Amino acid sequence: MNSPINFSVGIWGVASVEDEPEVVLNNWQVYCVTNDSSLDNSNHLVGYEPCARQGRVSSAIKHFDPTTRTVITTSGRKYLLEGESGFDSDANYVWGHWTHLNDIKVCTTVTDTFVKLINDVK
Repeated sequence: MNSPINFSVGIWGVASVEDEPEVVLNNWQVYCVTNDSSLDNSNHLVGYEPCARQGRVSSAIKHFDPTTRTVITTSGRKYLLEGESGFDSDANYVWGHWTHLNDIKVCTTVTDTFVKLINDVK
């Protein structure tokens, strides 16, 4: 397992996908972001990882299955969305640093779209 890289107070890198292929998130949200340098839009998960007791931000979402509540990101990691969407202060703290490090100027919540897709399969 890779050792954490300290980017800022309380912010560190994550294990490789090989070492940590699956992550459970609760109190999750989804944001659509635009990066100034590329002007490409991408959706990212922000939530609380209960096993590690920490906030988490995913790489861009590549696939979402509302039936299994599973997200696959461009890194290849699988995220399982547990419980309802919601706010978590640890996740919000990490999100703030992530957007700064990635020079994100525009971000919009698209959580309701994902919640609707989940509710439509119930």
